[in-house]
Amino acid sequence: MIAVSDKPRPTVLRRGGLHLRATVAVILITVADWLFFNQPLGISIAAFSLVLAAAAIIANPTAAPARRIAVSVTVLLVCLMPVVEDCNPLSVFFSILGVTLFVQLTMAGLPSSLAGKLLEAALQPVPGFIRDFETVEASVEMAPAPLPQPASPLVRSLAIWIVPFLLGGIFIGLFAIANPLLGNLFEVMDLRAALRAVLDLLSPLRMLFWFATFVATWSFVAIYVPSKPRPVALPPQLSLEPEQPANFLFNDASITRSLMVFNLIFAVQTASDISFLWSGVALPRGLTYADYAHRGAAPLIVAALLAGAFVLVTMRPGGAAERSYLMRALVFAWIAQTVMLVLSSILRLDLYVSVYSLTLLRVAAFVWMGLIAGGLALIVARIAMRWPNGWLIDANLTLLLVTLYACCFVNVPQLIASYNIGHDGQPPYRATQCRDVDVSYLASLGPQVLPALDTLRAENPSVCDGADNPAHIIPPRWQLINEHVSRMANWRAWSFRGWRLSKYLEAHAYD
Repeated sequence: MIAVSDKPRPTVLRRGGLHLRATVAVILITVADWLFFNQPLGISIAAFSLVLAAAAIIANPTAAPARRIAVSVTVLLVCLMPVVEDCNPLSVFFSILGVTLFVQLTMAGLPSSLAGKLLEAALQPVPGFIRDFETVEASVEMAPAPLPQPASPLVRSLAIWIVPFLLGGIFIGLFAIANPLLGNLFEVMDLRAALRAVLDLLSPLRMLFWFATFVATWSFVAIYVPSKPRPVALPPQLSLEPEQPANFLFNDASITRSLMVFNLIFAVQTASDISFLWSGVALPRGLTYADYAHRGAAPLIVAALLAGAFVLVTMRPGGAAERSYLMRALVFAWIAQTVMLVLSSILRLDLYVSVYSLTLLRVAAFVWMGLIAGGLALIVARIAMRWPNGWLIDANLTLLLVTLYACCFVNVPQLIASYNIGHDGQPPYRATQCRDVDVSYLASLGPQVLPALDTLRAENPSVCDGADNPAHIIPPRWQLINEHVSRMANWRAWSFRGWRLSKYLEAHAYD
């Protein structure tokens, strides 16, 4: 007997009255306006995340056990730590992820799959908003047309004053223009300033911000939990699994030959890298190490990704390819060469950086290559332990999130500035005999490069006549100091990294 689900049942709105949810939504819009509108971002992101998490609990009462709530709060606080350290796109991503995971864990329980829980968290904001309107539309269609009800005495008493107030206001405005005495009276009352304040408060840009805040937060205020589908019994003779047709492209023979050819091709590339990169064999005339490194890094990474994709497609759990000792040996040999390929790409990039200095994109390339190497190692573990592909997906997501989370606590601008200033370059990789620091690029990274710039000013000011001359450093240095001081004057922009820089500037700003 096979059980499948029939038509999905409508989603169920968690407990919480409409008036309560509307009140919470208004409070969230007010708090967001106070924290974010025309204000710098910083610790305000963490503050609003905590308010949003509390609003979700207030508007959607839950009977979750204490253990689950403790886990949810821990996940939320851990995800907010990066934005407390420094406000940047990556830390803001983790703060949003923390709130959505908090809601999912509190309302739906602990995850059985990390990938599934992350997918639910990613789909949390907009789909709930859409489902809300779908539910309202369905309820309106199903509800009978209401009969007209007589207005209450209070409504009737208020309605009779609408026309007098509207027309009376128009007449007062006209008389204020025509009568100087009334005009002077209004100037003394400063009604125009009050009107300008109201118009500023109701500016189109601000109202658009309010609407965007409502759209982004409503699904946290009105959380929907899908109802479980009803199982339907099917006759035993019916099968839902279609017959698998014969695969002429990815059969055992083609996979075995492909692995042999790929191992041979990769062996040639590996031998070349060992000769020129690892053993120090001289390059052909006219080819520099920088050119060799720059031309090879990106294509080798693409080759490594294709290799990993081919292994995942062909080595299905429990398949014939995975049970064959020959094919497993060929796969392990190929993955080993692919890992060697990634290591060679990292070395190529390191050689290129040695000549042309470090940048944000090159730091990201180092991280990306490390993730690829880790993913290949996880593929080996899956094949060796015969684990399912679901484990591989969760393991790669965990590796990605842990790596990005660690990157949030690395002061990348300061790292780049310190490397570019302190790296002398060694033959045959350096391009010139004197250090030529691109101060304008370092200044574009923000105030966090100030300690490195001070180091450059302090040691050997006249190393060369290039951009590291103190006469070229002082103007951008003071510009960065003023930028940092102006930003940190607003408490909303506070961050632990910015606080540490402020402490440094208190002691060294006038050096």
